[in-house]
Amino acid sequence: MLFRSTSDAEVPPQLPRPRAPRIVALGGSTKPMAASERALRIAGAAAAAEGADVRYVTGRDLLIPIYDTESDERSPGAVALVEALRWADGVLLASPGYHGSVSGMVKNALDYAEDLRHEDRPYLEGRAVGIVSVAHGWRSEEHTSELQSHSF
Repeated sequence: MLFRSTSDAEVPPQLPRPRAPRIVALGGSTKPMAASERALRIAGAAAAAEGADVRYVTGRDLLIPIYDTESDERSPGAVALVEALRWADGVLLASPGYHGSVSGMVKNALDYAEDLRHEDRPYLEGRAVGIVSVAHGWRSEEHTSELQSHSF
């Protein structure tokens, strides 16, 4: 027989549904809902609308101790940040433009990715990184380049 009806064909088993991509939206400044955090939340909402599981580490969540290479002690906020990065399939990164560079809070948060150096996926390896640059004027291009260089 050249043709078979669908009733004659074997129906393939149902494939398991893949889990939603896990995204950490990281950034902002100490000012609640500053422009960079608002832009980050817009990007995070767009990812969530497409089915992603989005966790936010923003604003005052980033007020953690300066990353210390000589100590394994971590504050609860730093532990939560590293766990979020470990969990993530991707990172949305936003920073206000401070003098053509990344804010100290965001740079310090990225330094904590060093705690993932011995993992199966070290640092941000294998994770998609999206960059949200919020800056004004001629320095905004410098700011975007700076964010790219710090996101590994």
